Amino acid sequence: MATGKAHGKNVGPAHLANAERGARTREKILASACEVYSRKGPSNGTLNDVAAHAGLSRPSVLYHFGSADGLVLATLKAFDERHRTTFLEQIPTWRDRGTSRTL
Repeated sequence: MATGKAHGKNVGPAHLANAERGARTREKILASACEVYSRKGPSNGTLNDVAAHAGLSRPSVLYHFGSADGLVLATLKAFDERHRTTFLEQIPTWRDRGTSRTL
């Protein structure tokens, strides 16, 4: 396991554990944002709604995403990354059925 400093940053076991915890928290917030925004929309879903759904505080959400806009953009990006492959896999199925959809 790496220890010491790399690029002026700590890379010891405690730092790595904190980074993993931060990544898990970020994913938890994104999952909560997807749920809240799917029910209320990004205009009506608030940071407080997302934080409550994730079991976190509003400042914790802001720490990870900087702003409500930052959270919405990160949520859209995560949604796109997670669903793009599944969506693209369905295109041959549409063609096989003779479905004439324009993408």
